[in-house]
Amino acid sequence: MELEGRNERVRVFCRVRPFLPREIQGHNYATDPEIENSFSTVIDSNSASKVDVKDAKIVSLSSTSLRVLQEPPKDFHFDANFEPFCDQKNVYDKVASRLVQNVLDGYNATILAYGQTSTGKTYTMMGDTSFRANVTTEDPDDRSGIIPRALKGIFKQLDACDNNVTRTAVYVSYVQIYCERLLDLLDPSLPPGSLLLREDHPERGGIYVEGATNLRVHSVDECLSCVAKGDRNRAVAGTSMNAHSSRSHAILTVRLERKEKLNHQETDNLSCAYRVKVGQLFCVDLAGSERVKKSLVTGRHISELKAINLSLSALGNCISALSKKQHHIPYRDSKLTRLLQSSLGGNAKTALIITASPSEMELSETLSTLHFGQRAMQILVKAQQNVLATDYKALYQVTQQRLDEKEEAMHTLEITIQQGQDKEKELENQLLKAQLRIQQLEFGCGALQIDWDKDRSMSSEGGGRDTLESVPLGVQTQLQHLFARYQDEVSEIETKCDLQVETYRKAASEASQEWHFVKSELENEQTQTLAALQELKEFKIRFFQLEQETTDRIAELLQEIKDRDKSQLEWQIDAEKQVESLQKELSDAKAQTHQLESKLEQNQDAGNIVSHIHRVDLIFSIFSAQVTQMETIYQSAIEKLQFRVLALESNTKSNYHRHVSTNAKKVDSEVIRSNKTRRKQRMSNQYEPVGYGRTLPAPGSIRAVPHVGRVLPPRSYQS
Repeated sequence: MELEGRNERVRVFCRVRPFLPREIQGHNYATDPEIENSFSTVIDSNSASKVDVKDAKIVSLSSTSLRVLQEPPKDFHFDANFEPFCDQKNVYDKVASRLVQNVLDGYNATILAYGQTSTGKTYTMMGDTSFRANVTTEDPDDRSGIIPRALKGIFKQLDACDNNVTRTAVYVSYVQIYCERLLDLLDPSLPPGSLLLREDHPERGGIYVEGATNLRVHSVDECLSCVAKGDRNRAVAGTSMNAHSSRSHAILTVRLERKEKLNHQETDNLSCAYRVKVGQLFCVDLAGSERVKKSLVTGRHISELKAINLSLSALGNCISALSKKQHHIPYRDSKLTRLLQSSLGGNAKTALIITASPSEMELSETLSTLHFGQRAMQILVKAQQNVLATDYKALYQVTQQRLDEKEEAMHTLEITIQQGQDKEKELENQLLKAQLRIQQLEFGCGALQIDWDKDRSMSSEGGGRDTLESVPLGVQTQLQHLFARYQDEVSEIETKCDLQVETYRKAASEASQEWHFVKSELENEQTQTLAALQELKEFKIRFFQLEQETTDRIAELLQEIKDRDKSQLEWQIDAEKQVESLQKELSDAKAQTHQLESKLEQNQDAGNIVSHIHRVDLIFSIFSAQVTQMETIYQSAIEKLQFRVLALESNTKSNYHRHVSTNAKKVDSEVIRSNKTRRKQRMSNQYEPVGYGRTLPAPGSIRAVPHVGRVLPPRSYQS
């Protein structure tokens, strides 16, 4: 039975560690110029010490707020802030002391440490290694962390409260999540994969680790011994940022079962005699986020780094979804978020400690951590008191009925045994009487024997033969017969008595064995009955919790279906709008295409004319080349004619010179005039419009043919 609780938010605390020596001295993780040019930061508060570093920036820290002085400044508010040099006791008092009392009252509580690597998470949870065993001291300089102090606080209150009315059992389990695998820190011999996450286990808060070692402890020393053993088995490696960097998420679970006896005023007709409060304390030391270029890890440590960052990213997604009050929370993205499901948004009181570095080199990681804490403060949880009231009335009635049946069977067996014992006593009495009768007969026989011997002795002295013979023969025969009969009778009685005694002794032994067997069976039946009742109670609780979880899961799935249907409907509407828009664009494109086609048809004739013009220009260029060629040929022919004329002039008489020259000039003028006429005619043919019955000659089909004739002198001068 769980008592209804009220909604409350996750409490968040911020702790800033002091400067490391390398940060004060200006050292960095690598030779990256970006890191080399970084500056350190100073934490300034009323009670914090100042560290002067060259070119330092200031981070202002108060009791409940933190300001990062950058451009522009950013303010963060938390439930409490812890300065770099605050003591561990102050951290425990503000963070965990109230949660320890809640666990004793039957609530589930969770304490998480979150932050970048080398910011002091393990120191906050466990304390200094050399001081972890020193948990019983009251020294204010004690540097024990939250876990040892919480264990001490639990057992201190148990020692003061446990008595005849209240009894408490404490159980401890310690597991780690390494590369998304659950490993048992108390029993590292278990093979990987033997631990599984399960739901709906009774009284376990919804999620538990099946197969994990669950040890019952009776003192603080036993608890610390278990924690120390688990720490030795935890995955730890050295990096450039942290020499003892945790490579896994560690979860310590302390389970308390307090059994309180109720008085008459608190019971309902004495039906509930006891009340059991079940509280659990989850202490989670998360591995820190880191970057390869700063931590300088190699090999398998890179896989560890990836697994750590992925699980922390899944945790951040869950925190973000919870802070925004989304319907679906991605708990199943990681084993870490799955295990912390009840702590983040279920039945648990939760406190988160975020740890930050004061160095300017880690400014981006520090801001990310602070934003994570701000989102976590918006998460609401509803812790419920886990109280189980034991109904002994029905249990007593069922058990009493079974006991009555067994007692009746035992009574029947006791009657049978008693009857056998009575018969045994009766047979013993008969045997005793027979033995007495035998003794009497033996005594009588002895007396007769004495008389017989006496008579024989007398007869031997005074004529024994006569004395012997004086005894009547019938008496002798009778005595012998009587003696033999009694001997047979005694022998028969002894045999019968021995047989009956043996029979009844065997029956008594069998009855006794059966009685012991029935008694043992009755005790076993009683134990089984109690166990069956306890199991029935647990199954009933589990059934109700399973039904509730199933109902919640169905509601969650229905909401997811509604959200998906809604998103699908919105997508469908958007798709339809896009289709309509595309159809409209397609119709516009078709209209433009028709317009362009019509314009193209209108301009087709103009295109033909332009193409003809281009063809005419081509033919004109061809004709021009041919004309040039023909002019060259004609010029050569003219030169030949002139040469012949000169030759003729040299062979004729001087009186014919004038006439020959005149004829030559005429011939030249006629040739030139003929050439000009032909040229004009051809040019006119070239510029005649195409398409009016004239066919253009094919290129190359026209060739220049010179019309050169022989020039002869007049006939009158040929003789």
